[in-house]
Amino acid sequence: MRTSADTIKEWMKYKHNLKPGIISVLHTFGETKEYHVHTHMIVSWGGLDIKTKKMKQIKGEYVNYDFLKNKFRRKFEKELTAMFNKGTLEHHFSDSIKFQQFLNKLNKKKWNIHLEKPMDIPTQVVRYIGRYSKRACLSEYKITSMEGENIKFRYKDNKTKDVNKKPIERELELNYRDFFPRLLQHVPLPYFRLVRYYATYSNRISIPQEYIYKETEQSETEISENEAPENWENLQIKKTGQNPLICSYCQKRKIYMYTKLKSRYQNKATIFRREIEGENVFRKQNAA
Repeated sequence: MRTSADTIKEWMKYKHNLKPGIISVLHTFGETKEYHVHTHMIVSWGGLDIKTKKMKQIKGEYVNYDFLKNKFRRKFEKELTAMFNKGTLEHHFSDSIKFQQFLNKLNKKKWNIHLEKPMDIPTQVVRYIGRYSKRACLSEYKITSMEGENIKFRYKDNKTKDVNKKPIERELELNYRDFFPRLLQHVPLPYFRLVRYYATYSNRISIPQEYIYKETEQSETEISENEAPENWENLQIKKTGQNPLICSYCQKRKIYMYTKLKSRYQNKATIFRREIEGENVFRKQNAA
């Protein structure tokens, strides 16, 4: 993920003198759910000018694919070699000669990257993020049958195209002893970050304040006097017919006292407690 992000960052700096924003999403599966590691990246088609710190958009859509592919391959192999020399790379090579032979074999293969056209509409970007970030490796609607010990699911055969140059859809049938290990190998370990941020998105401070979205007191759409804002309380009343902030026993309005948050890394909890002094109401943080 870091190597692919560095490739784009260095190309943007060299070609356009810009620092982009990058969101990377790690996928470990292909269409048939076998182990296939790759990264989906959402890249701003522009960024902050390195000298002036002003936001600039890239004009045109031309990208030198061969340059990016070769740059990514070289950076990836350099990282592999560094890990091999440091002893941090998990491998089964008997010596450095075998490792070098492996790299030479990789160089004979075609390294591919795929770039989509820039999206100008924000809703398109939101749909893309929703489709590729933190999604399950197999949607349940793709499972076509479960009979006896066998499970069958649909997948796209990207190597075979129809008349419209779209992938042919096929079905794969597996015994449950093969199906579940193939599926569960894509479940990430606890706290593993599948979505990561690079360049300007990696640090909020690096983005000038004038480019950061701020909520204003006035809404873009006027709300009539008789129309209540769609806050959590009103939405719950509409959905359930009951006010969640009214006690069912005494029929009085509930008062916020404290919130307790457990730490997932340490054996402690943080408590945000409500305290009242005179007419001032404030929240105090305690650690337990």
